[in-house]
Parts: sequence; structure tokens; C-alpha cells
Amino acid sequence: MKIIGLFITRQNVGKDSTILDGAYDLSSFGYFQREGAKQMCNFCARTLTDRTAPGSKLIIKVQDFNAFIHLRPDGLGCVAVADQEYPDRVLFALLIKMAGEFNAESSGRWAHATTDFSLKFSQLDAYLGKYQNPKEADPLMRVQETLTETQGIVRNTIESMLK
Repeated sequence: MKIIGLFITRQNVGKDSTILDGAYDLSSFGYFQREGAKQMCNFCARTLTDRTAPGSKLIIKVQDFNAFIHLRPDGLGCVAVADQEYPDRVLFALLIKMAGEFNAESSGRWAHATTDFSLKFSQLDAYLGKYQNPKEADPLMRVQETLTETQGIVRNTIESMLK
């Protein structure tokens, strides 16, 4: 489970959308593949933002990855590109959290930005690192993992008692 890129975008009516900020983890790609992977992520972020209706969430399959978008009714979008194993619920929770925090941090300046990578979101790189392992980042997944472990221990104990 790996996130390749996280993006903050702005939907521009009648024009190409703007990528306000982005963060990448391209360590799983070879040196000569990294620029191509970065361009694919940027293309996904821009195209998804352009083609998504305001106020909706989507998942699109792109090659061996899934692209996730949460586009608020005001045109502020958050996009993630991750492998197909990454849990949808965890990523959408992250995207919603990012949109709210970015809106508060930028004090609405994003609504007038027209240049790519013109605004920075201080938490973007931290979120990219933290959410690489969804089991550590998401409390519900931690509880689910603990429950699965406990269930296995109980099953093994009952089986050993019955023998």
C-alpha cells in the first residue's frame, strides 16, 4: 500500500484547473521512470479536477494505480494517486482533512490563484509520509488489525483446548 502523490487543486470554470501544491513519493520507481511518473500524477490531478462535478468524490483506475479526488462545491480539490491496494476510506478521509486545513491555512487565497504550484500547504509532505502506512495513520484500521490479531489468538486457544 503506497501513495505516489498528493495534490491540492483548484477547478477553473472554462479553463484548465490549477495545481496549487503537490507532493510525490517516487522512490518505488527507477531513476529514469521518475519524471514520467511525476508527469502522470500531474496529468491525473489536473484532468480529474477538470472533469469532476463540484461536490463529489471519485476513484479512477489509471494503469496500475487508482486516482482519488474530493472536489468541494467551491472548486477546491484534493487528489491522491495510490496503488490499487490502498484503502479507499482512509484516502478519502485524508483528502477531506487536507481540503479543510488548506482552506484555513491559505485564508481563501487559493480561490484567486491561477499559477501552478503557487501556494504551499505546510502539512502536505507530512501527510504523504504519515499515510504511507494506513494502519498507523488511521485509528479504525488500527482497531481492525488488533481485532483480527485477537480473533486469531482466541481461535488458536480454543483449538488447543479442544485437542
